[in-house]
Amino acid sequence: MISKSVQGIVAVLAIVIIVVGGMLLGVVPALERTSEARVGLSAAQAQNAESATTLDLLQAQRADVETLLDAQTKIRLSVPNLPGVGVFVTELGRSAATQGVGVQSVTVGTPTAATIAPASSTSDGAPGDAPVADGELFSVAIDISISGPYEGVIEVIGALQTGTRLTSLTGFTLSIDGANVSAQLSVLVYVLA
Repeated sequence: MISKSVQGIVAVLAIVIIVVGGMLLGVVPALERTSEARVGLSAAQAQNAESATTLDLLQAQRADVETLLDAQTKIRLSVPNLPGVGVFVTELGRSAATQGVGVQSVTVGTPTAATIAPASSTSDGAPGDAPVADGELFSVAIDISISGPYEGVIEVIGALQTGTRLTSLTGFTLSIDGANVSAQLSVLVYVLA
C-alpha cells in the first residue's frame, strides 16, 4: 500500500510539476506576449488616430490648393503668357456681331513693360504675339473702331471690360450720326510671363 501511496503522491507531484511547468513554459509567455500585443495595439491605435488627424488636415489643405489652382487658372485666362491678340480680336468680333455692331479697324501695339519693351514679332510676323520675359507684366495697346446702334456699342464696351480677358479701357470717343454711333476705343490687354 505504501507503494500505491507513494505512486499516488508521485503522480500528483508529476501532475503539479507538469501543470506548473506548462504554466511557466507556455501560458506565462503567452500571457506576456498578449500583454505586449495589447500595448502594441494601443500604440498603433494612437498612431492611427494621429495619422487620421494629419490626413484630415492634409485633405483640408488639398481643398485650399485646389481653390488656389482654380484661381490661378482664372488668372492665367485673364492674363495669359502670350498676348493672343488674334483670339482677342475674334472674341471682340463675335461680341460686336451679336450686338449688331461692326468692327471697322483694330490696331495692335507692341507689348510694353514699365522698364523694358520686348521684341514684338513672332515667326509668322503677327504683331503683339511675341512671348515676354518671365515674371513681368506687360500690356498691349489696342485701338479699336466700332460702329452700330448706341445700345450695341455700349454693350460691346461693357463686354470688353467684363470679359474673361483682363482688359483696361484707357480712352474712348463717341460720335453720333442719327441712329448710328461710332466709337474709337483705346484698350490695354495684359500679358504675364
